[in-house]
Amino acid sequence: DLWPIAELPNIQAFYAFDNLLGGEETTSPYSNITTADGSLEQSPILQVSSLNKLDISTNYYFGTIPASIGSGSMNKLTELYLENLELDGSITPELFSLSKLEKLYIGINYLEGTLPIEISNAKNLQFFRAQNNYRERESNGRLISKGVIGSIPTTIAKLSRLEDLRLENNYISGTL
Repeated sequence: DLWPIAELPNIQAFYAFDNLLGGEETTSPYSNITTADGSLEQSPILQVSSLNKLDISTNYYFGTIPASIGSGSMNKLTELYLENLELDGSITPELFSLSKLEKLYIGINYLEGTLPIEISNAKNLQFFRAQNNYRERESNGRLISKGVIGSIPTTIAKLSRLEDLRLENNYISGTL
C-alpha cells in the first residue's frame, strides 16, 4: 500500500523498482512462484500530481496501462518506468499527451496492438522502450502470445528529440 507516498504533497521522484509492490506477496508453500494481486489502475501512486519521475518496474502490478496517467493529474512526469510488470492490453494513446515526458519504458509486459499515432504528441520524448512484449503466457490452460503489432507510425518522425527507440521482440512489420 502506497498511501503515505500519495499524501506527500511535494514528492517529485519515486523509485521503487524491483520490489513486491502491487499487492500482497502470495507464494505457494509448494513452489517458488509468487503471484500478484495488485491492479495498477487502483494504485494510489497514480494520484500523486507532484511526481516528475516514477519507476515501479519489476513489481507485481497487472492490468492495463491506465489512461488516467496521461489524462489525469500526472502531467509533470518526465520519466515513467513500467517495465517488467504483468501489464496487458494496448498502449494507451493518453500516455503520449504527457507533454514533459522524456523517458518512457513499457517493455517486458504483455502489451499488444499497434503503436498509437499519438506518439508524435510527446514532443520531448527522448527514450522510448517497448521491447520484449512478444511473450507467451498460460491462460486457462492454453498458451497465448502477445506483442506490439503493425508498422511504426510515420508520425514518429515528428519526434525530433528521440535518441533511443527500442521495439525489438514484438510483431513490428512494414518498411522503415
